Formats: sequence, C-alpha cells, structure tokens
Amino acid sequence: MNDFYNSDAISKILKAFKVNNVIISGIKDENLINSILKYNATFTHINTNNSNCISENPLNALRKFENYDAIFIDDDANWYTLINELKIIKNTNSEFPLVFICNNNFPNKKRDSYSNPDNIPDNFRQEYSDKLTINFNNEKNIISDGFYHACDENTPKNGVSTAIEDFLDKNSHIGTIKINFTKEICILYPKSQINQKRIKIIEKNIQTDKNNDLNMSDKLIENQILLSYINKHKISDDNLIDMNPEISKNDGIIKDYETKIRHQTNQIDLKDSEISRFESDLSLKESQIKNIEIKLVNRDRKINDLENQLKTAKTDLNTLEQESNNKNDKINTLENQLKTANSDFDFLARKINETADEFSKRESDYNNEIGSLNNKIKQNKIDFKNTENKLNKQIKTNNKELTDQLNTFKRSYTKNLSELDHEKYCISCLREEITNNKIEIEYLKNNSITKKILSPIGYLYLIIKSKPKEISLNIKLYQTLKNSKCFDIGFYLHDNKDLIKSKWCKYFSPELHYICKGFEEDRTFNKKYFNRNSKKELLEYLLNCDE
Repeated sequence: MNDFYNSDAISKILKAFKVNNVIISGIKDENLINSILKYNATFTHINTNNSNCISENPLNALRKFENYDAIFIDDDANWYTLINELKIIKNTNSEFPLVFICNNNFPNKKRDSYSNPDNIPDNFRQEYSDKLTINFNNEKNIISDGFYHACDENTPKNGVSTAIEDFLDKNSHIGTIKINFTKEICILYPKSQINQKRIKIIEKNIQTDKNNDLNMSDKLIENQILLSYINKHKISDDNLIDMNPEISKNDGIIKDYETKIRHQTNQIDLKDSEISRFESDLSLKESQIKNIEIKLVNRDRKINDLENQLKTAKTDLNTLEQESNNKNDKINTLENQLKTANSDFDFLARKINETADEFSKRESDYNNEIGSLNNKIKQNKIDFKNTENKLNKQIKTNNKELTDQLNTFKRSYTKNLSELDHEKYCISCLREEITNNKIEIEYLKNNSITKKILSPIGYLYLIIKSKPKEISLNIKLYQTLKNSKCFDIGFYLHDNKDLIKSKWCKYFSPELHYICKGFEEDRTFNKKYFNRNSKKELLEYLLNCDE
C-alpha cells in the first residue's frame, strides 16, 4: 500500500477527477501527504491520536465537513464505523466524492477490528479478543497488535469489505474503481458518463506504469534484503569490493529502468495532451448543461404562471361558493314561506271542520225541533185543526229559511274548498320551484372550473352544429339565453332529467344544448313559453321578456 502512496497513481486519479479539497481520516503516511501536496490540493487531517490534526472521533468530525472532492479512510477498521462514515459522506455532500478505503485487506476484509470496543454499540459489536490467530504452514500463530479483533469472520455486518458491499447494494449510483495492483484499497466514485471516461483514462495510464512499479518494488525489496544482510553480518569494505560486479550489474539494470521511465514520461505527456483535449470537450458539455439549466429555469417560470392561474381559478371558485351560499339563503326563505303556507293550510282545515261541526249541530237542533213539533201535533190534534193552515205556512216558511241557510252554507263550503285547492296548487308550484332551484345550484357547483375553461369551446361547438344560415341567429340566441332570466336552468334540467349526467352539463351548458338539440326536440325551458314556431320568434320573445 505504501508503494501505491509513493507512486503517481494518486496524482493521476486526483487530476482526472479535478480534486481540490481532500480529507484524510486516520492515515499517517508521508508519501500520501506528499502526493497530495505535489498535486497542489488542500487537505484536512482527522486523527484521534495526533495533536497536530483534528483530534476527534471520525463519525463526529466528518459531520462538520461538506462538499469536499476526495477522502482517504484508514481509521477504525470495522463494519459499524465504515458504514456510518459512508452514510455521513453521502449526506454531507451534494455530489458523492472519491472515497479511498485503505483497510480492505487482511485481517480486516471480513473481520472487524476495534481500537476501542466501547465506541461500538452492543448490537453492532462482534465477539472480540485482543489476540489474532493466523494459520501459517498448518500452524496457528497468535499475535497481539494492540487492536481488538472479532473472533469470527465472514459473518453479516462484519469487516470492511462487507460494509462496502452493503453500502453499494443500497446506492446503485455509486461504483468502484478497480486497480489490480492495489487490491488493499477500494475506491468509490459517483457513476456518470463523464466519470466512466475518466476511469478509462486512469486505468490506461496506471496500467502502463504497473509492471515498472512492480519491478521497482522487487528491486527495492532486494536492496533492503542486501542492506539487512550487511547490517546483520557487518560485512567489511573488502567484502563490499568483492560485491562491486554485482552492484555494477544492478546499476545497469537501474539505468535501463530509468530509460524506460523516461519513455513512460513521454507517453504520460502524450496522455496529458489527450486529457487536455478531453477537458475542452468537457467544457463544451458544461456549456450545454448551462443551456439546459436555462431551459429548466424557463420551465419553472411557466410552472409559476400555471400556479398563478390556479390561484385565480380558486378565487373564482370562492366567488361561486359565495353565490351558492346566497342561493341557499333564498332556499331557506322559500322553505320558511312553505312552512307559513302549511300553517295557513292547517288553519283552513280547522275552519272547515268547525263549519262542519256547526252544520251538524244545526241539523241536530232542526231534527229536535221537528220531533217536538210532531209530538205537539199528536198531542194537540184537536187544538191544531183550526190552526193547521197557519202552521203549514209557518213550516213552509221555516223550510225556506232552512233551505236558504243550507244553500248559503253549501256556497261557503264550496268557496272554502276552492280556496283550499288554490293553496294546494300554490304550494305544489312553490315546491316545484324549490326543487328546480336546488337542481340549478347543484349544476352551478359541479365542474365550475371545467365549464369556465371549456366555455369558449361552446361557441366553436355551436358553429359546427349549426347550419350556415343559422350560425349568426344561433349565436345571438345562445348569448341571449345565457343572460336571460326567462331561461330556467332548474326547470329545464328537472323536465329533462336525461341531461343532468350528460356531457352537456358536465362540459358545456343547458343553454347550448337547447340551441343545438332542445329546440328541435320540442323541449321547454320554462312553464310559460310554449311557442316553438321559429328561433326568430323565440329571440323576440326573450328580448321582450327581459324588458
């Protein structure tokens, strides 16, 4: 991993992604810091054990930073810490940055390690030990490296690699940059077409230098072994002279590598020119993106205009609701009048009953009087013989008076019945008017906004459905009907119930239906008008009616 920090791979990746701000969490590697400084990027170092850096738990410190371009993570190597660091990085950056995860190696790949287990919640902390068991040549070797390690591995929510996999499963817009010779490091980046092209350029550049870096690493290891051998056995200068041929041979190899490095440098310069070309293309794409943003701003303005229209429509709706409330007040007034008419009807009914009772009483008195007279006649036949004629005359006179009274009562009774029938007819008319008003109110409530929007289309529909000679007359008649009090919408809908749920009431108006179809179908729009001879006569009638 130190070879990766010491190579040009970091500067190439940072340059390709145009990184300016870098966060370093936990890593104390001078080669890494030198690579960042060489690229000329600003960085902030988070390390709980270093007084020269931000000394704070990374989970707390990371929340204080936002909108940085790259971050190197090499701190507490466990599932809980890494998964929460990645979530914080995602939430505190408008665009997900480059993330270098440097603990993706043994023993942390599928096994948690804790510097302080108490910092991990109980339900996320694996069973751990301060010893790490390593199998080598079929023998168990127990080491103590100052960390606490999970006893088990390859279990859920355990290890750095598991945290990376779990995070990528829930964030499909984030991918990984794979560099073959740095398997210990996992690099996360936001997926996009531009970033895909950047990664291809990075892979080509790093692939070109890969073999040389490996050979140089092998040579470095060889020299280190030689140096270790010299220090261990304290080889004298004479022995070193004997080794001069080998050293000269190694110097020749080094010169060959220097030649190869110069050749690779020329290729890098060529790639840099290609990158410059690509950056010019990228600037062109950015100008296109700005144009798209301008279009989006214009679209937002159109949306604001539509919202203003919606507010106007809501105001109109409130006005209609106010008119509906006024109609309801009128309905309440009519209902009160109906209650008064019902009370008058009850009064007339009581009066008729009282008249009938009086008539029955008079008839009973008459019968009693006749009976008394008959008894007197029987008892005083002799006395009444002489006065029989006089009595007969008196009886005739009484009968005439009684007949006159009876005829008077009949005329009064007939008059009362006629008044009662008239009241019933008025009540029936009043109820019918109330029903028509309710139907009209319901019609005005429903789809008021739709009718307003489609109102201009009504004229177009009227022109299409009219004969050429009748277009002007039909338009005048339609405008007159809309503004005329003679057209009773409630009566028209109540008398033609098939129109209530039809498209005419839903999208247009009853007046438009009457002009297009109702007149030809002999339908009426109020109780009084029955003349259907011609539309001209109807227009004259409406004009006179309004006057």
